[in-house]
Amino acid sequence: MATSRLGMGRASATGETTSREGSRTTRTRPRTRVPSGLRTCTATATTGRGRSARQAGRRHGNNNLMRCGASSTPEVHQRDSSPSRDAGFDAVGFGQAMVDYAGYVTDEFLNEVLNDLSGEGGERYKKGDRVVCTPEQLGRVLNKIDSQNFKVTTGGSLSNTLVALSRLGGAEGKKGRGLRVGMAGLVGEDPIGSFYRAKMDRAGVEYLSQPTHKTTGTVVVLTTPDAQRTMLSHFPDDPEPEDGASPSSSSSVLTPRVVSSIVNSRVLLLEGYLLECGQRVTHSVMEAMRVARRAGTLVCLTLSDASVVNRHGDLLWRALREDGGHVDIVFANAAEASALTGESDPKRAALAIAQHTKVVSVVTDGHRGSHLAGMGASQLVPPHWMPKGPLDTCGAGDAYAAGALYGLLCGASIRGMGYTGARVSSTVISQTGARLKEEDASKLTEVLPMMMFESTRLVVPEGHRLRTKSS
Repeated sequence: MATSRLGMGRASATGETTSREGSRTTRTRPRTRVPSGLRTCTATATTGRGRSARQAGRRHGNNNLMRCGASSTPEVHQRDSSPSRDAGFDAVGFGQAMVDYAGYVTDEFLNEVLNDLSGEGGERYKKGDRVVCTPEQLGRVLNKIDSQNFKVTTGGSLSNTLVALSRLGGAEGKKGRGLRVGMAGLVGEDPIGSFYRAKMDRAGVEYLSQPTHKTTGTVVVLTTPDAQRTMLSHFPDDPEPEDGASPSSSSSVLTPRVVSSIVNSRVLLLEGYLLECGQRVTHSVMEAMRVARRAGTLVCLTLSDASVVNRHGDLLWRALREDGGHVDIVFANAAEASALTGESDPKRAALAIAQHTKVVSVVTDGHRGSHLAGMGASQLVPPHWMPKGPLDTCGAGDAYAAGALYGLLCGASIRGMGYTGARVSSTVISQTGARLKEEDASKLTEVLPMMMFESTRLVVPEGHRLRTKSS
């Protein structure tokens, strides 16, 4: 198997060596040559019981430098030249392009909408569900919403994560700075699709795919006063095969440019929503995992929604188990993890999934925190609360994944990944909208490095009043 580019080896991102003399810890930092065009990040060495994400990936056996966009960390080296189109990515996402129509509604309005949809399909829906609708059904709902109470934005779970990751990496919407992030996937040839691609490029995420469908996916997000959101989604039909191609061919989705981007990326992030998009897309998902695995690119998978897991659990287990497993990291919330494993306890669910991942499984559990399981153990990371509390929970899991991946790319410990995920998530849910704002990302990069790494032992000088017998 090819080795991973994450370069997980010693606990220190700088290659520091540590020696202990009595109660005093000393470090020797080697001189490091920084490759052209890369940014490197140094970090506090992990000592004690903590095991870093680098150690978790030691089986990948690569000791390359980590690249990091956190400008607030010590010793950041940067060459200000923009990377070429063929240069590698830090992260590439593969998912469904979705345009969000997000609105704030009353409970009475939501109940009326859900009752109408339940009457048409025969299935009973409730607040917080994700309902797959036809374009006609979505049109009727939009006609009922006061135009002053909703806005149109580029959405989708994956794009929320990638934009947040790009902004945390210091991109600030300008390519060539900080982390380089790209997205491939399903987008229509309609004006909505053009709008989506342009907005992603402006947000610092390079859109790598050509149109694959006639229309672009849409979702109506209805948020009630208690900050709960209900999603009404429409996914376009499976793309038609090219002339002479088999029904399961992935050539229209995995174009040569997309394949090259996956091969030259450090992380590939796939969303489970793709499994809703037909046989050809499902085949593309599995093939993208195989391509990444052969190239040594770390594969991360989000389960997306419990309804996706219920309908496509067999395919998800296939991805986790086939040929020893294609997935290194899984992101899920408690409901999704329970649907996949049958375990009602999030900790046990995380451990069950971790048996089939190569690095870590992450299960978020709302205000109870998150469980990160790997190497036979699970760690509970508490949530982080902003002073004004949650305002809109839409995008909480997407932001958590962005924070955790940012920590991973900067060499954080597994527990540090949980802390950075929780911190970024709390920032997003304390505002309206599912996207991390640029100004918030700038503030976060000042504090996240302090959360990423296991604390080292404080060296207290002899005779200082803080010094105790135990120190």
